[in-house]
Amino acid sequence: MFFFYALSKGQLVLMTTLIAMGPMVTTILSLVFLHETLKFNQAIGVGTILFAGVLLVLPDRKLLQKSRNYSWVVWGGLTAISMGTADFLTKISTNMIGASSHLFYLSLILPLISFLNFLIDKPGKKLPKITKENLLLTLFETSIIWVGSLLFFLAFDYGPASLIAPVASTFSILTVLLAVIFLKEKITLRQIIGVVLAVTGVMLVAMGY
Repeated sequence: MFFFYALSKGQLVLMTTLIAMGPMVTTILSLVFLHETLKFNQAIGVGTILFAGVLLVLPDRKLLQKSRNYSWVVWGGLTAISMGTADFLTKISTNMIGASSHLFYLSLILPLISFLNFLIDKPGKKLPKITKENLLLTLFETSIIWVGSLLFFLAFDYGPASLIAPVASTFSILTVLLAVIFLKEKITLRQIIGVVLAVTGVMLVAMGY
């Protein structure tokens, strides 16, 4: 819920910069409360991945100067904290009941939360118009999200959250590549450096096993 309110307070590129810090919250909580430990090269790898994630979504300086309403900082920060905490709690849940059971219960709860959010957000708002095109696109997108979520939860069954959350955050590399290939967007030198650092960080983490 914080994510959508955050988007209403600032531009997407500004929001994603703060939201990219969510894995850092997960890592800190896992190290403190789950007593997870990282090898030296893994710690360097995690730090490299987190820094690379910020580089990939860091907005242009001119855009920051244009944004005079800084309420997005608060909402973006709350989003990062809530998402990072959610991943931490997901690790605890999957340890207790397993990834498939966690996803099952999540699928039961999310529709109710979405409906309540719809009622609270703007009372009296009409339901969106459903067409064949947007329904198929939404179903396709949702299917990919659920598959990704299941794989993410399964990963928690086999490794520490302090490593999985940063490594999973490298999905932004794929986002950049898809945007370049299909949307013909231009990739900046900073983003190229971010991709290289992210891959390097993942390799450092993998070297610990």
